[in-house]
Amino acid sequence: MPAIKSAKTAAAKQAKELKARPVIYPTPDCRLFDAEKPLTVQEAKDYLGWEEETEEIKFGKDFLFKDKNGKKIRLHNNPNNRPFYMREACEPIIRTLLYRADWKLNGETIIIGKTGLVENGQHQLVALVLAEQVRTGEDGAKWRKFWKDEPITLQKFVVTGIDEDQATIDTMDTCKPRSLADVLYRSGYFANLDMAKREQISKVMERALKFAWKRTGHFMRNNVWLDTVRTHPESMDWLKRHPKLVEAVKFVYDENQPDKTGREPGEALPPPKIAFRNSVGLGVAATLYYLMGCSATERDDYYTSEAPSDKKLNWSNWDKATEFWTLFANNEKTLRPIREALASIVGADGEGKVAPAIACAVLINAWNQWVDGGKLTVKNITPKLVQNPEDQSWKLAEKPVIGGEGKGIDLGESKNDHYGDDDEEEEATEEEVESTKEEIQSEAAMAAVSANGDGETTDENG
Repeated sequence: MPAIKSAKTAAAKQAKELKARPVIYPTPDCRLFDAEKPLTVQEAKDYLGWEEETEEIKFGKDFLFKDKNGKKIRLHNNPNNRPFYMREACEPIIRTLLYRADWKLNGETIIIGKTGLVENGQHQLVALVLAEQVRTGEDGAKWRKFWKDEPITLQKFVVTGIDEDQATIDTMDTCKPRSLADVLYRSGYFANLDMAKREQISKVMERALKFAWKRTGHFMRNNVWLDTVRTHPESMDWLKRHPKLVEAVKFVYDENQPDKTGREPGEALPPPKIAFRNSVGLGVAATLYYLMGCSATERDDYYTSEAPSDKKLNWSNWDKATEFWTLFANNEKTLRPIREALASIVGADGEGKVAPAIACAVLINAWNQWVDGGKLTVKNITPKLVQNPEDQSWKLAEKPVIGGEGKGIDLGESKNDHYGDDDEEEEATEEEVESTKEEIQSEAAMAAVSANGDGETTDENG
């Protein structure tokens, strides 16, 4: 009871303080901060009510965050905003501002209430201040190619004089955020497809980019280390420099389509070819295909270049990678041990399916054997697993890497500390599998493969 009473007292105190604030902007108005007169760091601080801890005034635990100089910060004009998210929301904006070309005047607004409360835009305003601290800090030389000796500024519309009542604030940010798939949908990469297929393949492309970003350790951009959270401009910049991934996505998307030839009217479609429940999603398949295709690359040649791109990669294995995925998609006998291996470890996650990371490892082991002319067997492509005694779940004892020592750009866990256990992608999505019936058919086909010791399948589509 005392804790509840204390919370009510604190809320009442805050409400009283907010009510006592003088009106600064009595009527709604809008100000444009454009290229000629952009929003400055000092103006951002003024809007936020920025206060830094000093030797004379100590904040203790009563502060919002620490800035890039390690100082505790309070924002007096931000007491009733939503929670402040440094890593998820602020850091991506900081990077976007540091890469000068990434930020555009897009018509979106920062919203300031009648008494000066920041109702919408706290992360952008804070990011402006922190980005300038980065530019002028010890590592500031990295950003001089973008800003030289100019201070970082922000082009933005700032709306002032908006009501600060809860009913008004509750109407803000209620729309669906623009996803990377949405950006890709209108980018032109898949403009030749009809709307339904364009939507599907854009989602596959989004997942492929996510996986490539993590699998390659590509938190690097222009020799600057980034975090694992990607902004849309960073993703599109990476894709612009690596267009072969688009080619890979288009290939696996087309190759995955069920074979409709020779089908009687009303007959159910055969299952998709790649997106089996116990295989990997198309986004991961496309990324693995891409990484296999450039696996002959001298790794250092790519990662030490000023602007890593497809032009720095050796594509001598591209045709072999294309053949590998064509054979796998069509369940050809040469690569049939892959499906047998996947079927043999069904249930390794305790749910009757193959964990995504394990399925990914099977495919990588198979490629590493096959590209060198080795014969695939279930034994030599099945990864070693370890079991967690607490929840009985299985995980990889080690993650295989595409390419040999110093080859390719698949860094794997040993070379990339940010590479996680659960990043291999979810199982095939609804967009990739047309119906539950098809998924059941695909599982039945794999079970038939596993049951036949001679490696042949009784499935007529195999």
